Amino acid sequence: MAVILTLTITLAFRKLSAILTSVLPTYFPPRIDLFPSHLDTWSPAVAFLFSALLESVLLMAGLAVVIAVFQSGWSRRAWWVWAALLLLLIALGPAHAHSVREFLAVWIYEAISFAVFIWVIDTFFRDNALAYLAAIFGMLVACPSMELLSQAARVYQWNGLLLGGLSLIVLAWLLLPDRSAAALGRGRTLPSVDSST
Repeated sequence: MAVILTLTITLAFRKLSAILTSVLPTYFPPRIDLFPSHLDTWSPAVAFLFSALLESVLLMAGLAVVIAVFQSGWSRRAWWVWAALLLLLIALGPAHAHSVREFLAVWIYEAISFAVFIWVIDTFFRDNALAYLAAIFGMLVACPSMELLSQAARVYQWNGLLLGGLSLIVLAWLLLPDRSAAALGRGRTLPSVDSST
């Protein structure tokens, strides 16, 4: 459920960003990718999938380090935690802002999205490492899937379907319990240890 909620929130914030780009293009400039990555490969679906797998594992490792350092500093009430939080809050604003209003408009949007993701992590993910990994992977393949499906060429649409199917297989492998191991373990019993000998 946490993965579906994260994907929904991610797509909602991307849609909100697109709306803000069309309404306030000065504050939210459009991000134009002149040559989308991985579209020039023999199979864009496989390229996006392997890229998402590698990036999700690396992001998960980095996120684990950040969370461990933050929890360690927070439990000790270290001064640098407050300094890091202040720098993070400042860094949420755009570096290319030309006015205070532009900085604040983008900063408010980024602060709200950051607060929502922290709430989702705190409320739903907690200590579930697979939920983190599945949500990161899902976020990394959701947009390329939609990008491929929205292309006019049939080959890219088929690659979008392939990427969606392969992504569902990976997510199912991550999140569904291993029933074969449970079935094997159910039939076996541990030998009793006789302490009298």
